[in-house]
Amino acid sequence: MAFLTLSTLSTRLCLAVLGLFVALGISPVVQAQTLTTYGTPGLVEMPTAQVLPDGTLALTSSYFGATLCNSLTFQVLPRIYGTFRYATIRGFDPGGPTDENRFDRSFDLHYQITDETDVAPAIGVGLRDLGGTGLYSSEYLVATKSFGARLTATAGIGWGRLAQTGSFSNPLGGVSDRFKTRPEANEGGIAQTGQLDFGLWFRGRAAGFAGIEYQATARLSLQFEYSSDAYDRETSVDIIDVQSPFNIGLNYAFDNGSHLRAYAIGGTEIGLQYSLVINPAKRLQAGGLESAPLPIAPRNRAILAGFDLSQTDIQPKAQTTLAQLFGNEGLVLHGLAVTVDRAAVRMENRRWDIEAQALGRAARAMAASLPASVEVFEITFQTSSGVAISSVTLTRSDLEDLAMDYDGAWKSQASSVDRCTMCVFCLSQQKLYWLCY
Repeated sequence: MAFLTLSTLSTRLCLAVLGLFVALGISPVVQAQTLTTYGTPGLVEMPTAQVLPDGTLALTSSYFGATLCNSLTFQVLPRIYGTFRYATIRGFDPGGPTDENRFDRSFDLHYQITDETDVAPAIGVGLRDLGGTGLYSSEYLVATKSFGARLTATAGIGWGRLAQTGSFSNPLGGVSDRFKTRPEANEGGIAQTGQLDFGLWFRGRAAGFAGIEYQATARLSLQFEYSSDAYDRETSVDIIDVQSPFNIGLNYAFDNGSHLRAYAIGGTEIGLQYSLVINPAKRLQAGGLESAPLPIAPRNRAILAGFDLSQTDIQPKAQTTLAQLFGNEGLVLHGLAVTVDRAAVRMENRRWDIEAQALGRAARAMAASLPASVEVFEITFQTSSGVAISSVTLTRSDLEDLAMDYDGAWKSQASSVDRCTMCVFCLSQQKLYWLCY
């Protein structure tokens, strides 16, 4: 009776909260990507067909019941991600010779077969724990479809550990009889961590799973799922109490890419999860959120305005001054050459998402520091290893004359196109931005 009551209450609570969100009718927002307790894109525990942006790293730490799970997911290619996981399960091996706790390593692989269209869902296939001890060993085929900007529905079929609740005969058994049974570890399964056993994949009985995710606000989302994982091995040693196949999660996303989530598994087990999603290729500072750049002051007010380059070698002082100004702007000065009327710099951009902004910041820093006789600025972008990316030449007079001009962006482009010594990704057109920042 207690089982029926708790399961029914949790289900009704989830549906009531979901119905409240729908009734609010908040304006559409961009849906955030949620990570499962396994550290992969999905709902609470069940996977979806979704993937992360290419090159993304996701770090997840999840704790519930007797299980602490830490994982790292990397979006290797636009359609493929891999996950490494390390789990600690307290009391999993009672009476063990050395330790009752289980320390388990596992690896996942997911491939998105098709993208979502207006009428068709995205479809993905995945392998969980394909190179571990087999504790979480499972395979799945899953489809995910969005309904507007807020609601996403997922349904799939799983094998192995994902076939413990409501299992049925393997549909692949019609292809070959070998898919009808799933070998145990001593019958061709995985006996040691790190071994692959193709003989296990998509074999044995199968089960269905499903779920929805509702994006309540730009930050808050709700996940509700029917799980096909009954935690058979954990319940056999009495370290978890699963009374319902329904799981619920509440996820809150922060601006810095981190996510905090509370969830309930099996109707009784409460858990907490923290995830950090980062893209190493994306710089920290996005356009529009930065502080104001240096003003373009008259030449007689530049930091080194009093130096006469025809009589004095100010290379060391100019390099020190410019390196400090560049550092304030998130730029790294790798080289400077100054003559009477020309200054050439080699720099690395470590902050700005728009390269043209980095160019404008560098030019303003040069105008604020170098002697009045320096008229031509040559700015070369390079990598940290010293490989040149692009080089732009502009004049100080253009900076002074066009900075406050009503049509200064277009005029600066027109005057500097011929001075672009190397163009990548239409760099000259990107200079439409730099006088505006």
